[in-house]
Amino acid sequence: MPEIYIMKSDGSNQHRLTYSTYRNEDPEISSDGRFILFDSNRDLNFGSEIYVMDIDGNNQYSLSKNVWDDCLPLLIKK
Repeated sequence: MPEIYIMKSDGSNQHRLTYSTYRNEDPEISSDGRFILFDSNRDLNFGSEIYVMDIDGNNQYSLSKNVWDDCLPLLIKK
């Protein structure tokens, strides 16, 4: 299943941020570089939901919980 990693632009220094038997995909890094938004179907009570985590992969939690799929997070920079 898809997982989320962070690494340098040359592909070195890879660190896996998510560990799940379900999908974790479509990451978006916040403009301040502190957070990553992504979608996941890890909570089987709901469909795909939007999650947030710290840039190091800690503090992962859902921002949405509803019966419809929430996917493809998009951060709009002002």
